[in-house]
Amino acid sequence: MVVEITISIYRECLFVKVLEAGMTSPKRWTVVKGNQHLRRAFVQGILIGLLLVFVWTCHTLVTGGRGGREEMPARVEGSLHDDDKMKLVAFVGVQSGFTKPRSRLQYVYEMRREVLRDTWFPSPREALDAFEEKSGIRVRFVIGHSSDATAEYNIDIEQQRHGDILRLDIVEDYLSLPYKILTFLRYVSSHFDTQYIVKVDDDVYFSLDRLPYAVLQWTEKEADYIGCMKRGQVFTQPGQRWREPQHPLLGDGYYTHVWGCAYSVSGRAASFISAIPIGSLRFLNNEDTTIGAWMLAFNVTYFDDRRLCSTSCTPYSLAVYDIPTCAGLCEPQTKMKELFRQKECQLTSDEVPLLSEIIQVNAARSQQLPPEQFVKDVAS
Repeated sequence: MVVEITISIYRECLFVKVLEAGMTSPKRWTVVKGNQHLRRAFVQGILIGLLLVFVWTCHTLVTGGRGGREEMPARVEGSLHDDDKMKLVAFVGVQSGFTKPRSRLQYVYEMRREVLRDTWFPSPREALDAFEEKSGIRVRFVIGHSSDATAEYNIDIEQQRHGDILRLDIVEDYLSLPYKILTFLRYVSSHFDTQYIVKVDDDVYFSLDRLPYAVLQWTEKEADYIGCMKRGQVFTQPGQRWREPQHPLLGDGYYTHVWGCAYSVSGRAASFISAIPIGSLRFLNNEDTTIGAWMLAFNVTYFDDRRLCSTSCTPYSLAVYDIPTCAGLCEPQTKMKELFRQKECQLTSDEVPLLSEIIQVNAARSQQLPPEQFVKDVAS
């Protein structure tokens, strides 16, 4: 392509210079060869060609030559007007990332994604599109960026092959997980009119075929913040896995929040978060407690849905992982395929039974809204 453009530009430059010399007659072509204009046109053509080669090479190195059906990078800027947003029942974001050097097998993220594509994640792209058209549920792997050029190249090749990855405009890092989830929620909220946004880790078995029934139940309950609710100790000692540096603000125990492996927030709640400037939000060290802190600030409805933390497949399970031994499946590459083959993991009826809530918090939800005049006075 570059060679063709170079030849074309060279010919145009040459023709212009020939016209300037007044030598349009074919009989005088041999005279033009020694003309100063011809030499100048030749040099210009070569320089332009080299410039194009340089630009194309840089583009290839940066993008990995990506093409085909690629998700747009997730940026909140330029969000769509409400009337232009695509309506969805749910957007399922499977959080994944980049493999670190010398990682153990269960932390090789490329293998995790391939195993998911072989099990519950619809693949190839035609199957993914067909599932979305039938159910109104969009499913994507959600990945940021890496400072490693090779890792970036590999993920671009994977995206070109499968077309099922949503790239976020962040650099992947464990301590940046709260910011990654915020970026994900803001992107979906600003580009889609969706009832629910579901976050799932890539080492969790998720029953996609049961999700439409769960969404109907969540909608009936007007639930905004859904997952397996928990409370617990605030870890304060250096070296502890879930240590919270801002523990003096929290006291000895956490407020009610969901397990971070699989949970859902309503489009309404996501819009609340998206409306607040990022610099005004407090970020804690851990994703689940950060989201829980934000939800605590809003007058939203909690729902302790224990189907999102099952340890085995049952007629009601939505998310299966080895809680509390592991924050996900301990051996996802092997266990995922075992679960997929189990009849209990498949939808066998037109309903997904609800389980009793263990933690009920909605009795404390504020039902008394401020008087309209008070709201106007505050706003002014």
